Amino acid sequence: RSGARRVDIEFMESIFKSPFDFVIDDCFLSESTMFLSESSLIMDLTGERIGIDLGARSIKICSFKDGSLVAQERIKWRPSENKSLPYPKEKILEALSVVQKTLSAPMSIGISTAGVIVNDEIAISSLFKGLGEGECYDNFFSNLSQEVGLPVVVINDGDASALSGSFERDRSILGLSFGSDLGAGLVA
Repeated sequence: RSGARRVDIEFMESIFKSPFDFVIDDCFLSESTMFLSESSLIMDLTGERIGIDLGARSIKICSFKDGSLVAQERIKWRPSENKSLPYPKEKILEALSVVQKTLSAPMSIGISTAGVIVNDEIAISSLFKGLGEGECYDNFFSNLSQEVGLPVVVINDGDASALSGSFERDRSILGLSFGSDLGAGLVA
């Protein structure tokens, strides 16, 4: 491929692992367009839940009961400096062990992180930029879900910011996430 959009096309093909084309569609932003699948998001705050934000320098983890904060912790980490795939898994499990003690029966785990998220998995993220070319993080979160025995939902941190704000307001909201990068999400 060549032309002005070559780099963009190659980037998108690396995310979706299939050929990619740009198509102009006048109906793209219709009311039926959904960027976050309602089936994958739990909009119910009842019960016990765990929330995790995977940042560039720390993991922020909270436990909730019926929508109220029970406990929160911050664990330092440097995922981009580590060249081993077990490192992020070990640090996430360490964070989980801290807050799981505060809950009797957690129902699910919600994770936010920078990057492109497709079907609850990271397609592209600076969290894994330290990994070598041969190391693959495909199915990272589905494997984590199986290991901890809880459903895991993963969304972009900008989307998480907008979603969080939407619980408090009955209107469209733009959420911004400022960290090592800038994330943005919209709940309409």
